[in-house]
Amino acid sequence: MKKLISILIVIVFLFTITSTSLYLWYKKGTEPVGFPEQSHTFIVEPGDSTANVLEDLKAKNLISNIWVAKIYLKLNPSLIQAGKFSINTSMNLQEIFEKLALAEDETVWVTIPEGLRYDEIAIIWSENLEESIYEDFIFLAENKLVSRDTAEGYLFPDTYNIKVDSTAEDVFNLMYNNFQNKVGEINYNTLILASIVEREAITDEERPIVAGILKKRLDTNGWLLQADATLLYESKDWTTPITVKMKESKSLYNSYYNPDLPPTPICNPGLKSIEAARNPKTNTEYWFYLHGKDGQIRYAVTQDQHIQNINNYLR
Repeated sequence: MKKLISILIVIVFLFTITSTSLYLWYKKGTEPVGFPEQSHTFIVEPGDSTANVLEDLKAKNLISNIWVAKIYLKLNPSLIQAGKFSINTSMNLQEIFEKLALAEDETVWVTIPEGLRYDEIAIIWSENLEESIYEDFIFLAENKLVSRDTAEGYLFPDTYNIKVDSTAEDVFNLMYNNFQNKVGEINYNTLILASIVEREAITDEERPIVAGILKKRLDTNGWLLQADATLLYESKDWTTPITVKMKESKSLYNSYYNPDLPPTPICNPGLKSIEAARNPKTNTEYWFYLHGKDGQIRYAVTQDQHIQNINNYLR
């Protein structure tokens, strides 16, 4: 009996020691990392997993123990939002995860797709921020760049994380500076060509080929670009059906009439289209292209082949 009591005492003792150790280990892991006290800008990208977030927090020395953080989240479920946060090493786990749950009160993620005009971009910003931003953004796009008629082409399409109280000038400068960082110096005619490629091509594989066809047409007497997308720029509607009247217009944006490039970009192209315009594939035998009703591109060497493609894939 005495031996059994001794065993039980040992078991209780070990359990107490283990429980206390686990408690102290857990408690320490929930406390601030502390010294040295530093503030970090911590970014959670859309789609980041909880595991990735915890690893990033540990890498930035904002938490001391990933396993403790996982246990804490099991006991205290918290939704981690995508966003940009200011987190200090003096914050404990509770404060950190409360902060990460309030992203929508601080910042918002806004995606600007490739191939939009500046007025379409203004709509997206006004829908995600304040409605008044629309008119202010339009004004900046039409007046900010004194060297150009508008900022068309220079507003880089990307996913942006911004404060919800950002102004039109904040987001305009963000997009323009992003263009400068990612694109750098670029010939204006190359940018115009890139904007046409953005609207005319669908896949990254076809962009250099389409750019090459357009470049050959520009450089060859007697050829016109005949790019439908240029006809639609002034109408401010990419879905408008192309008509004979549009093709007979004497507008500088009518590439069925005007032998040169349009006077400005027709949209804000992405990096792939810009790269294609910088390095067009001009060594193909193609002079024509079209996208059929199935979305597939068909190239042609001669006008007869092109007409055959029209009959086979568009009618």
